[in-house]
Amino acid sequence: MKKITILFSFIITLSLSCTNDSAKTLPQDTSKTSPRKAIEISLKDIYNKPDLVIPTIASLKGEVIILDFWATWCSPCIAEFPKNNVLYNKYKDKGVNIIAITNDPKEKLENFLKNVDLDFWIARIEDKQTLKDYEIQSFPSIVIINKKGEIVHRGRRITEELIEEVLTTDTIALKKLTEPKMNNDSKLSGISFAGGFYPGEDPVYIDLIKNINANKTEASRKLVDKANIRSFVIRKSPYQKSNIAGYSSRNSSVGITIIGNELTNIFKIINNIPSEIRIQNKSKDTFAYDIIYSKNEKGNDVKKAFKEIHEELLSYLDIKFKNVENEHLVNKLTATLPNRYIITKDELEEGTSTLYTPIKQLLPLFENTSKEFFTSDIDLKDKLVYTYGMKLNEIKKVTDPIHEIKLLLQEKGIIITKEKEHIETFEIIDSQ
Repeated sequence: MKKITILFSFIITLSLSCTNDSAKTLPQDTSKTSPRKAIEISLKDIYNKPDLVIPTIASLKGEVIILDFWATWCSPCIAEFPKNNVLYNKYKDKGVNIIAITNDPKEKLENFLKNVDLDFWIARIEDKQTLKDYEIQSFPSIVIINKKGEIVHRGRRITEELIEEVLTTDTIALKKLTEPKMNNDSKLSGISFAGGFYPGEDPVYIDLIKNINANKTEASRKLVDKANIRSFVIRKSPYQKSNIAGYSSRNSSVGITIIGNELTNIFKIINNIPSEIRIQNKSKDTFAYDIIYSKNEKGNDVKKAFKEIHEELLSYLDIKFKNVENEHLVNKLTATLPNRYIITKDELEEGTSTLYTPIKQLLPLFENTSKEFFTSDIDLKDKLVYTYGMKLNEIKKVTDPIHEIKLLLQEKGIIITKEKEHIETFEIIDSQ
């Protein structure tokens, strides 16, 4: 393998997260060891509350309050709702209140609520004062308030363990986060991959800076800022198949960080290929790689950056990436009848986009899970299907994923048939 050159200079960092407009820093989950009094909330509207009386922190004193800050456009927020609904119904008679708070416009929120079944309270605020009072930097964010009206926990998710603990002890103990297991065969295996990073930042260098300055009193983020370097790095990963990727583009500044990915997944990402099973690695290179790319050049964008990374990989690793079109047995999706679960993009109501998934995005998920090819007929090509509450992540845990996929789609009026089709696949091969 040829030696890879590395260029360094300072860049403007780029953010890739589900953030509130006022967010300035990387969001972090925290718990408070010294509880402080919860600031009063000012709600404009309340939903799912039989008496429609708008609650306050004061009116709920003596009960546990969980504030769940969210937005209709935040997919991670919506994904938690079915589970939160179960927890609410289990603990509501024990004095636990879940209030999901959003500052979405009224019509947008009500469109969303028409399309979901939820039992916990949904509240709307009209300004950002409550978000500022509770230091909300990103969604989802939860704040747990004990029976005394004290904030005892901040985090990202509501869990049964948290609820049980605050009911039993009136507080939440600070839990120590476990770090990912490192590759002991690597010379860099002592590096701690902890905390977050922006696209274009190098976690190895950031962690090095953190370790060097571990005993200094300055804020850790200020120390990390020194690691925001302009670079183009391709290296064997010191991390054990972390499989993390993020990229962002703004005003010709492009940041890409891909950590611990093998070539099949890297080429899938940079060539926008639906799934890994459409790429076969027939080369001798089975290593996991890191790619760190940060540039600010006129006319640059993520697409151009991906093309540059693609060419550098071929050159430095002495490999080829070729198109192979063959006939394969595929699972073809067909709609049995028009129904309310399958809609066009034009039929999507404002505020409901997170409840639906384009068919073309489901196909790669099914392929990566089942390791079989999926296509759809022409009528479904540009359609969206209602996926709220569908446990798509559970498919990979079952012994027969194809059967599970069939059951899920049947509920939405979609059937699967086995057919032979010519589909596009790719191969990674050695140059010599």
